[in-house]
Amino acid sequence: MNVTTEYNVDENDYLAFNLFYNSISSNQKRQRKKRWLYVFVFILIFILSSTTLEINNMLRNPLLFLTVLLLIMFILPKKITKKHFQKHIKEVYKTPFFNEITFTDSSIDIKSEIGKQSIYISQIIEINEIEKYYFLHFQTLGQAIIITKEKLSNLSDIEQVIKEISQKYNINYNVNLNWKY
Repeated sequence: MNVTTEYNVDENDYLAFNLFYNSISSNQKRQRKKRWLYVFVFILIFILSSTTLEINNMLRNPLLFLTVLLLIMFILPKKITKKHFQKHIKEVYKTPFFNEITFTDSSIDIKSEIGKQSIYISQIIEINEIEKYYFLHFQTLGQAIIITKEKLSNLSDIEQVIKEISQKYNINYNVNLNWKY
């Protein structure tokens, strides 16, 4: 099973990878629960204080109140997180990496501008597929291979190899083609 492909990984690919893993992490789920708690407390304080303050006008217009609340709860945290990752990626990844990946029977060989690396397939703990990417996540904390589907000339071969790896090594293969951040 020697399949080789070339592609480059740029800032947008790293951003998609970071946003995806952030969205599925247990820490992010805890943050969502905290947000709901904050919203509940905010509503409670708002209602209690509205009788004594001049906030009654906003209470009379529940649509405005709910709109502001939803903006605070959902849109702002996502925008802040995305800007944080964009800033981090711009600082860390100065130039795009041009990679050549070869899938062999027991390893994945990667050639890039910074050198050559060989990773045993048995080190893969999870494969995630979203609409535009494959993320092969390894046991080493934070290490993964980002494969951009749009940049592959032999996408069908790579898809087949990834499915074979998943089955042969009993690796968790998650498909979430509708994922959006």
